[in-house]
Amino acid sequence: MHYCTVVNSRAYRRSALAYEKLDGFIPVTGPGNRNIPRKDKLSRRPLHGFTLVELLVVIGIIAVLISLLLPVLSRTREAAKTTKCLSNMRQLGTALIMYINENKNYLPQQITDVNSFADPTVYDTPNPAGWNCLASLIIYLNGVDVASTLWSCPSATEATWTGVADPAPPSDTNYMVNAAVIGHRMNRISDATDIIWIQEDRFRWSVAWQRPYAMGGSPPRYVAWCFENAPPWGQEYSDVHNVSGNLGGNVGGGNLAFLDGHCEYRPVGSLHPKDFGLIGIAGSSTSNDPNTVAQTVPYYGSFDH
Repeated sequence: MHYCTVVNSRAYRRSALAYEKLDGFIPVTGPGNRNIPRKDKLSRRPLHGFTLVELLVVIGIIAVLISLLLPVLSRTREAAKTTKCLSNMRQLGTALIMYINENKNYLPQQITDVNSFADPTVYDTPNPAGWNCLASLIIYLNGVDVASTLWSCPSATEATWTGVADPAPPSDTNYMVNAAVIGHRMNRISDATDIIWIQEDRFRWSVAWQRPYAMGGSPPRYVAWCFENAPPWGQEYSDVHNVSGNLGGNVGGGNLAFLDGHCEYRPVGSLHPKDFGLIGIAGSSTSNDPNTVAQTVPYYGSFDH
């Protein structure tokens, strides 16, 4: 009787062990007689991942979102650059008013284009050929270190295409002064709120350019108030700000500083010679010419008569 009980007990244990193996557990003898999961069963569980179709769908959605966001981001960046450029010009406009008030109502002098315009050995000499409008404002802008941060627009990121007169700080600017007004007394300019003093170029230079530029003659003639051209020139006066990456093409616009100190953005196609104080020469030009006329077309200045 005792023998049969032992045999039956062993058979029971074998059957229980077989069941536990099938169920994924192995018996552990000792205190508590706990069972633990079998690792080999866990390793046989199916793994779930992305299918190729699912991955392609996700990639497609991301591509669509990027295509929608990039133009918005580009416009946002350009808007920020335009705002910074306007801020620069406003500070130059304030400095201009201070200069006028301290110099018997006269605008700064500049008789020609000046290379290395911020070099004191160029502008701070008895030689008037080095005098220029931008350097004249240094003392009103807390010195050259501050002034040099205000002389160029963040959108004008390109150096020149020729390697000649490349920007060399502190002589680094894309702002160009209007030769038809510099050197005049403000009381001769009745419409100062409408006359442009500074416009932008696409490129940055070490030169303080006059645009329009004063030619010889009596009265003097002025040329190059506008410039729209294809690369490698492609300077695009007042056509710096557009979301296509400063490519010009007469589709953007530029920031402008006016003689009364205020600044504003205008589309390049809205500009005319009269905005610079220019009047036409009979048979050659008119004060309402479009900005697509040739650079060499001459004009008279409204304030030279």
